[in-house]
Amino acid sequence: MDKLVDTKLHGDWVKDEVERLVQIALLCLQEKHEQRPPMSKVVIMLMEESYGLNVPIAPSWIRGGNGNLLYPVFSSSSFSVSPK
Repeated sequence: MDKLVDTKLHGDWVKDEVERLVQIALLCLQEKHEQRPPMSKVVIMLMEESYGLNVPIAPSWIRGGNGNLLYPVFSSSSFSVSPK
């Protein structure tokens, strides 16, 4: 996660919050538009921590030709992406 967070925060961030933001961002980057949430739902996801999130499918830019994740930062104990 350290590589995803602005260094100007000097480590003053909450890991769970960053992971949630990354998961929401990945949902918004789904290759098929019908898999992306509408902005009204994104706002709710951002405002309500209790709102359950779907597991996003890893975008092609983080999957190798064999379907394996190229960036292991997108897999952690509290969230993950589905290779496909």
